[in-house]
Amino acid sequence: MSILLQRKQAQAGQRVLIRKAGEMEKGKGASLSCAWEIDLGGQHVRISFSRDNFHVWITGQPVETTATISDHRYDVSLDFEICPGYSGHIFSDVNDRRTEIKNYLYINEKKYAESVLKYSKDSVHFKNIRRE
Repeated sequence: MSILLQRKQAQAGQRVLIRKAGEMEKGKGASLSCAWEIDLGGQHVRISFSRDNFHVWITGQPVETTATISDHRYDVSLDFEICPGYSGHIFSDVNDRRTEIKNYLYINEKKYAESVLKYSKDSVHFKNIRRE
């Protein structure tokens, strides 16, 4: 069963969004936040995502995602299906100083890879995150 068919209830302080594959908001393009090149079952796969609009691509093809946003938009979780037998989860976290984003890739609930992106405090990458 597709992850999208398993509707999640938003917990207090969270927002759940479901994004159709490749569908963009009017006038907004995708900006790539992170990508990983991995081997799955002997097949080379590239998983990339955009934190700005919660899109995920598997080897260049958009996939449907369920995005959960929490902690004043500091934390983003993306659930998606990679291929039969492999589910993916990306967790993207902004530190409190708004100077770095840590992105974690999980495959079948096991941590597979991570990346750390460092920015200046006033970077455009943080424009949608509320300031306290």
